[in-house]
Amino acid sequence: MQKKLAYYCQLLTVLLLRTAFMLSAPQNRWDVERVIHMFDKVQITLEQCRGILVELYKEILPRRIRKKQTELSERILTEIHERNVTLMPAEPGADNMIAALTAAVLAKRGRLCDEQNMALYPEMPYAAMSEMPIVITVSSIAQQNEVLDCIPILSQAMLEQEIISTPLIAALRKGREHYACMRRLQAHIQHETDIKIKRNLTILTKPFAPADIAEVKTLPAEIKRKICVPERCDSHCPQHGKCPFHIYYARVLLPKTDIQVCNHNYFLADTLRRRAGQKPLIPNYQILIIDDAHRFLQAAHCMYGKQLSEKTIPSIKNKLSSLLFRDEKTGASVNQASTALLGINKRLFEQLSEHTGNKTHQYAQAILRITTELLDLLPNAPLVGGGVGVREKVIWELTKLRNCAALLVQRESITCRLYECKGERSLKINPQDLDRRLREDLWSKGFPVIISGSFSSAEDFERVKTSLGI
Repeated sequence: MQKKLAYYCQLLTVLLLRTAFMLSAPQNRWDVERVIHMFDKVQITLEQCRGILVELYKEILPRRIRKKQTELSERILTEIHERNVTLMPAEPGADNMIAALTAAVLAKRGRLCDEQNMALYPEMPYAAMSEMPIVITVSSIAQQNEVLDCIPILSQAMLEQEIISTPLIAALRKGREHYACMRRLQAHIQHETDIKIKRNLTILTKPFAPADIAEVKTLPAEIKRKICVPERCDSHCPQHGKCPFHIYYARVLLPKTDIQVCNHNYFLADTLRRRAGQKPLIPNYQILIIDDAHRFLQAAHCMYGKQLSEKTIPSIKNKLSSLLFRDEKTGASVNQASTALLGINKRLFEQLSEHTGNKTHQYAQAILRITTELLDLLPNAPLVGGGVGVREKVIWELTKLRNCAALLVQRESITCRLYECKGERSLKINPQDLDRRLREDLWSKGFPVIISGSFSSAEDFERVKTSLGI
């Protein structure tokens, strides 16, 4: 009851602000100058946003492309206001990203969607609604750089025209493998024998060091893999909270960040975390812009699928064998279960490689049962000596293995493919109902989504649209 009351109070405040603003405007025509000075302070209407957009493009775009660009931006602005999920072909001769970005920024800073956002996030304070970012997801580093190059130009133009009162702030989001782990970095420096590599590694410990180790061209890829932030980074690390990665991560989550830029895989990882009820990677957002529909579809197949390597279970077995349990019976149970997993893993990959029998479903059920038993047993089992960090890591790996087995059990709704890379066999499992999952996790949530792409034909457009579940 209290939540409903708070929601209606906020809604009444919005309506009063909008009414007062509209009464202050001339009745015969809309005054662009007046609205520009009110922009970024109160909520404005769609027509007012369109007027600002036209005035803005007069300043920042050459005449030869102004009309096409303005029309595209106005269309995107309308789609955002109506909170549609739209797949649109890239317009030739127009900068589609600038068009989408300009419309999205006007909608965000003008608080165009605040009333709808209140229904989408009823527990959020009204003041926080306008701070929810725009998310732009792209498929390549070149596209990331293109977006980041656009933002300062757009920000400067809007500041000069007094459309916004503070600069636009953007954050580039990347996976953990792009950042150095201070604990692993310092440990590696002590044992590095190559003087040149050691000097370059020492630079990474300085405050002015590059945030992204991929930008350090003088380090071999093998060294970068050894010093990057591990996939499992928890509070047991002595550098937790002080590591540059954690400092940067906290900074990009600040509410004043207008735009979050990431690649498709990172964004879909955030989507899957939300689906599982886990802490998201990206703050709650109000507008989503997806560039390159074909690549996004490919990324979705990859991220919604699971991969089981033949080395996954042996690695888990080795970690479990290193743990010493205070209760001998618990230790025996863990050893028996991990040994059984090892045998199932061997038989599963032999069958898949030799195409003999059809017991994949049976093996998947056994893996699911054993991993569930281990996950029930391990968290509260007392250990002798250390090993808490190893236990947390193996629990995390067992959870991933159980999720993989849970998908593999659904044999009628998945496709499986065995492939080999560098002598290591892996089983790739993909769901057949990807369109339904995307619709549930993204398109049905209620926020506006703009998806652009280059399509070879009308048939290609319809095929991608159907595959995405739009």
